[in-house]
Amino acid sequence: MEGLSEELKIYYDIANESTNGIYVIDKCTDDILYTNRALEDDLKNKGKQEIIGTKCYKLLHNRTEKCARCAAARAKEEGHACQMYNAYFHKHYMVNAHDVIWHGHDASVVYVNDITEQKMEEKRVAEVQNNLFIAMGHAHMIYWEYDIDTSTVYVNQAAQQFFGIGEVLTDYPESFLKLGFVEDSYVDLYREKVEEIKHGRDYLSFDARIKSLIKDYEWMKIRLTAVKDEKGQTKRAICTAEIITEYKKMEKLYQDAVEYRKHTQVENLLLSGHCSVLKNKILDMVDQTGMNLIDKFGDVREEFFRGIGTYIIDEKERKLFYQNFLNEGLTKLYGLGIHKQTMVCEMRTDDNKKIWADIRVDIVKDPETGDIQGFLSMIDITATRKASKVKTDFLSRMSHDLRTPINAIIGLTALTLDAADNPEEVRENMAKMRYSSDYMLNLVNDILDMEKLEDGSVELLKEPYEYKDFLTSLQTMFTAQCEQKKISIHFAEPKINPVILTDRTRLNQIFSNILSNALKYTQTGGKIEYCVEKLKMDDDRLSCDFIIRDNGIGMSEKFQEHMFEPFVQEDNRITANLEGSGLGLSITKHLVEDMGGTIQIESKKNVGTTVRIHMNFKLVKADEAAHGRIDIEGDNLEFLYNKNILLAEDHPLNAEIAKKLLEKQGIHVIQAENGKKAVDLFMASAEYYFDAILMDIRMPEMDGIESAQTIRHLKRADALNVPIIAMSANAYKEDMEKSIAAGMNAHLSKPINIGNLYHTLIEYIKSNKDRKQKVLIVDDAEVNRAVLRSNLDNQYEILEAENGEDAMTVLLQNPDIICVITDIQMPNMNGKELVEKIRSQEKYEHIKIIANTQYGDPKQEEELIMLGANEFLYKPISPKVLVLRLHNVLNGK
Repeated sequence: MEGLSEELKIYYDIANESTNGIYVIDKCTDDILYTNRALEDDLKNKGKQEIIGTKCYKLLHNRTEKCARCAAARAKEEGHACQMYNAYFHKHYMVNAHDVIWHGHDASVVYVNDITEQKMEEKRVAEVQNNLFIAMGHAHMIYWEYDIDTSTVYVNQAAQQFFGIGEVLTDYPESFLKLGFVEDSYVDLYREKVEEIKHGRDYLSFDARIKSLIKDYEWMKIRLTAVKDEKGQTKRAICTAEIITEYKKMEKLYQDAVEYRKHTQVENLLLSGHCSVLKNKILDMVDQTGMNLIDKFGDVREEFFRGIGTYIIDEKERKLFYQNFLNEGLTKLYGLGIHKQTMVCEMRTDDNKKIWADIRVDIVKDPETGDIQGFLSMIDITATRKASKVKTDFLSRMSHDLRTPINAIIGLTALTLDAADNPEEVRENMAKMRYSSDYMLNLVNDILDMEKLEDGSVELLKEPYEYKDFLTSLQTMFTAQCEQKKISIHFAEPKINPVILTDRTRLNQIFSNILSNALKYTQTGGKIEYCVEKLKMDDDRLSCDFIIRDNGIGMSEKFQEHMFEPFVQEDNRITANLEGSGLGLSITKHLVEDMGGTIQIESKKNVGTTVRIHMNFKLVKADEAAHGRIDIEGDNLEFLYNKNILLAEDHPLNAEIAKKLLEKQGIHVIQAENGKKAVDLFMASAEYYFDAILMDIRMPEMDGIESAQTIRHLKRADALNVPIIAMSANAYKEDMEKSIAAGMNAHLSKPINIGNLYHTLIEYIKSNKDRKQKVLIVDDAEVNRAVLRSNLDNQYEILEAENGEDAMTVLLQNPDIICVITDIQMPNMNGKELVEKIRSQEKYEHIKIIANTQYGDPKQEEELIMLGANEFLYKPISPKVLVLRLHNVLNGK
C-alpha cells in the first residue's frame, strides 16, 4: 500500500470491505495480480497460501491448465454478468469483468458474487413445483403455469390428457383460444381475465364453457393466481381449472324452479309455495284458495301436505299423492335423478265445490347450502279440462267426418277402375270424388284456419273486388245445391256495383260459411234469403249490413251462448247426423272482426236464423281497380314460359302432378327426389340458371329446411337470392316460420292451389329479376367513385367505400355483393391489402374483384392478379370497356 495516493488507498479499502470477491488477472499470463480480503480469506480457508503470481485457473479452480471457457472472458464478451458453477468451491457465482491497466499490466478486474443460496432456493422451489405438478396429476386436477414474459404455459399431465396437447404451449392465450377450447361466447371474457392477471390482479376466478379432447363444451371454473417478483411485477401465473358442469346443472334447475314459481302467479293459481324438504319447513306460501290453509295446517311441510291430501276426492289418488309428495317420497325421487313430480286430480273445496287441480313440485338442491327444496304450484284447470273434453269430442267427430269422404273416394276409385271402358260412369264417379275431396279439404282447412286465426298468423290481402263478381261467386256455389235439396234461395240484386278493396278469399269464406250453415240446417221445402241493407257510400268508403235469413231448425238459447266457441256443435236429434267441424262460426267471427266488421245472430228453435254482418270497405276507383287486378289466367302466365324450376319432391305422384302442371306453362322442370340431390343439382348448375326452387319439406337424406339452409350458404352469387318456395303438408304457423327462418321466400300448403302456385312463382321470380345486383366501388377520391357510379348504376345497385377498412364493413353488412371494384392507392388499408383480406375469407369466395389504378405498372397488375383479383383496369377507364369487363367477369369469361 506504500507509495499509493490517498485516493487509491480509499479504493483499496472499499474493495477489501466488499463481501463479494474481487481479483485482478494479467490478460497475457493469467497470473493473479490482486485479490480483495473476502476472496483472500476464502482461498486461505482452502489451504492456498501463495496467491499473488499464481495462475488464476490453478488458484481458483485447482486446474493444471487454462479453462476452456473463462467466465470472466465470457462476461466481457457478452457485456453483462454471467453465471458460473465452481466445482472446486462447490459454489455458484455471478461473474462480471472489465479491462484495466494495472501497474503497467494489461489486466482484467473480475467481480464474483456468491449466489449459491439463491440457486439452492430456486432448486427447492422447482422441486416443490414439480411435486405440485405430480400431485395435481395424480389428483386429476387440470393445472398449468403461465410464463408471462414468454407467453408460454407449462401444462401438467391431467391438462395434457384433457385438452390433447403437449407439455408446452406457446403464444398463450391466443393459441389456446384458436384451438377452440373456449366456447365463442366466452372468448372475450377469457382474454380479458388473463389481461387482468398480467396487469396487477393478485387472484381471480370465473366460469366459462371449455371443450376437452373427447367431450363437448363443459362448464369449468378457472382460477388464476399471480406470482410476483421482489419488485411486485407479475412474472408468472398459476392456473387451475375445475369441471363444474353438475354444479351448473343444479344451479340451472334451482333458477328454473324459482322462475317457474314466478310465472305461476296467475288468476287460476291456487297455491304457490317454497319449502325445505330436509328441514321439513314451509319457507313461503301464496294461498289463493280462500281456505286459509297455512292457518289450518301450519308451516311444517309434512303436515301441510297431508292437509292438502284431505281435499283429494279419490282415495287411490290421495294415497299416490302422499306417496310421492311427502318428504320421504320427494327425497327418494331426487336420489333417483327425478327433479319434478306432477299430478292431476279432482278435489273438493270447503264450500263443497268440485275442481280439477294440476299439482306440481320441482325438487332441487340449493347450490349454495345443499338443502333439498321443493317449489309447489297448484293450478285450477277445471276450465281447461272442460275445453279438453270439447276437443276430444271434436276429434271423435272429425274421425268420423274425415273417414266418410275417404271411404267414398276409395270406393269410387275402385268402381272407376272397373268402369274404365264407360266414359260416362268414369265422369260421374270423378265428379263424386271431387265433391268428397273438396269436402274433406274444407274440413282440414277449417282446422288450419282456426289455428292461424287464434295465433294471429292470418294475413289479409288487399285487392280490388267488384261486388257483382262477389255475388256471382255465391250464386254459382249455392244455387245448384239448393235446387238439389229443394230449397228456394233468393239473392237480392244490387242497385250499384262498387269495387271494394278487400281480401277476396276471406270475404268469400265468411259468406260461404254462413250460407253453408243455412243450407245444412234448412230442411227440404225451406227457403234462404240474401240481401244488403243500410248501404252508405261516400267518396272513398262503403258501409252496409249483409243479411242472410233462413227458416231452418234454428238454435236453442243455451247453445247460442257458446255458438262462437271452436269445436262446438249443438247436440240434438236433427243435427246429430250432420257433418262438419264445428269451427265454421268461430272462424267466421274471427275473420269478420279481423276485417273490421261485426256479426250478430238471432235464432229461434224450429223458426229459423238471421245473420247480420256489418262491414266497412275502402272504395277503389275504376282505373285503380284495373291496375291492381291480378289476372292469373291471362297474359301474366306467359311470364313463366321458358323459366327453369328446380323441383325437390320425394313423393313420385306429387312430383309427377307438379311437373305436369308446371310444364303446361312452358316451364323447364328439373326434378330432385330428395334435398341432397336438390343441393347437388343447384351446385352443378351455372349461376342464375334456376329461376326458382320448389322445395318439399319432408324428404329423405336431407329435408327441405336443411336443403334451403345449405343453398343459402353456398359461395356463389345466386345462392342468396334464388327464390325458394316451400310446398308442404305442414301448414301450422311454426312450420311456416321454420321455412322462412331457413331462408325460404314463401310457404305453400298442400294440397297446392295451382293458381296460388303460379301467382307465387310470378311474384318472386319477377321480384328477383327486377332486383339489381350489388357492386361495391372502393376509392378515396369521390370524383372517381362518381365516374364509375354514373356508368354502372343503371344496371347495378352501387355501394361505395372510401378505403379498404370501410369496404370490409360494407361487405359484412351486404353479403350479397357480387363484385368489388377497388382503387390501389388508398389510406386505411390500400387496394392490395383489401384484395388479400377478401381472398382470405371463405365466405367471400363468390365475390369478383376488379382492381384499377392510374399508374400503368405491369408488375403491379401481375401482383394484383396473383393476390386474387379477377381483372385489372388502368385509369382513365372507358365506360364501355368498364361495362364489358364487368359483364365478362360476372359471367366467368
